[in-house]
Amino acid sequence: MNVVLSVIFCSLAILLIFKTLLVPLTNRLLGLKSLRIYVVTNIILGLILASYAASATDWFYYTGSLTLFVVAVLAVAEGLSIVVFGDEKYKSILQFCIKRYWLIAIPSMFVLVALSLMLLSRSFVGPIPEVAGCQTIKELSISCNTLNPEDLALTPDGKFIVVSEFGGIEPLSRPKAGQLILLDVQSKIRLPVTIEFAENTWGDKSCVREQQQPMGPHGIDIVQRDDGRFQLAVVSHMPYESVEMFELSKRSDQDGWMFTWRGCVLAPTVNHLNDVSLASDGSFYVTHMAPHDFSVVEFFITTITRSDTGYVLRWDSVTGFSQVPESEGGQPNGVVFDQSNTILYVAFNLSDRLVAIDLEEGRVLRSYSLNGPDNIVLNDGSIWVTSLNHQILDTLRCQEIGPCALPFSVTQLDASSFDVQRQWTFRGEPFGLPTVALPFALDSGAQQVMLGSFRSDRIAFFNLDTE
Repeated sequence: MNVVLSVIFCSLAILLIFKTLLVPLTNRLLGLKSLRIYVVTNIILGLILASYAASATDWFYYTGSLTLFVVAVLAVAEGLSIVVFGDEKYKSILQFCIKRYWLIAIPSMFVLVALSLMLLSRSFVGPIPEVAGCQTIKELSISCNTLNPEDLALTPDGKFIVVSEFGGIEPLSRPKAGQLILLDVQSKIRLPVTIEFAENTWGDKSCVREQQQPMGPHGIDIVQRDDGRFQLAVVSHMPYESVEMFELSKRSDQDGWMFTWRGCVLAPTVNHLNDVSLASDGSFYVTHMAPHDFSVVEFFITTITRSDTGYVLRWDSVTGFSQVPESEGGQPNGVVFDQSNTILYVAFNLSDRLVAIDLEEGRVLRSYSLNGPDNIVLNDGSIWVTSLNHQILDTLRCQEIGPCALPFSVTQLDASSFDVQRQWTFRGEPFGLPTVALPFALDSGAQQVMLGSFRSDRIAFFNLDTE
């Protein structure tokens, strides 16, 4: 809504420049014998828009709904004032405005442009709770045992969750070292990961990683290979841009999993990676977000223009990297390869859309619009994705350190149609800026969803019976 209203206000500001066009139109209105149709249209349209603006939950906390409601009320008030004071009084006011056109038009243009910019930069104007401690406030349960849990992946036995503790990326933050950890599904207890190193057999022979080198994990994925072994892929920003390969194997001495490094693949120098999705033959798809010199200014401009900044790459050991057709968009983020149907799902964070690409035909099958989608989870025929119920500049209201408790949503979509199956909206929770929603089952059979975030000292989770 914000973008649409912003475009409308900006267009009206530009339209005010053309006095030779607007004055004749106003004179036609002045020439009408009766303003009855104009009055009825204003009142009916105003009531419809006001009802629509106020229909959303907590609508008074959002600049788009507030602005639309005020405009609608003004339209109704204009119509009623004509009824009360008569047509001639209204026409005399219009004639007054025409005689002093530029005196009124110039300030109006500044107001319209200011409204347009405000709608683009700010969405949520409601209260943001101060986050202190790890107590559950409403629907979300909290566990403060991770640092920036950007991506999550369930282990093959369903008992643990691999967590990518994100260290940051440019231009939004200086990259720092992060790590991989395990969380126990039942208790949410954090378990350290010990990585053993073996020969590079799953990556590119030219890629080398020393044991002491730091890793900057980002997107992750787990798949069972054609040979029966389990492969974990991790996008890393340190010490260079790469995709790291690990074998997951069960521990013989205790309950848990071992991580064995089995190679890596260096990204082309022009590419800045985000998320990865594996195929059973060891090949993978990875998102290229934007050029390495992509600035903060360009980032904010792209949030407005929705222009293309990146694409999806495919890698295999024979051909190396190649660009996936029809995968261009504004900051490609989450990616999931559905091998059984040869469909690639891609979330474009700055284009505000999720798409399904038919890889055999090289075309987009369907698209779904939502604000700021991040990582994607494909589970039992459903796509799970998070979205932000605010604009990017709203985050400036948050403290630099700690969770940013802005509102967000989790959506479950039918993967074959993108029809919404269920949706959960959260506001006022001690958690925010979500990146991933991962459904899983407890030993009791109860279903939960775990949430990660690129800026948080915690994970959150909720039961699927939460409305």
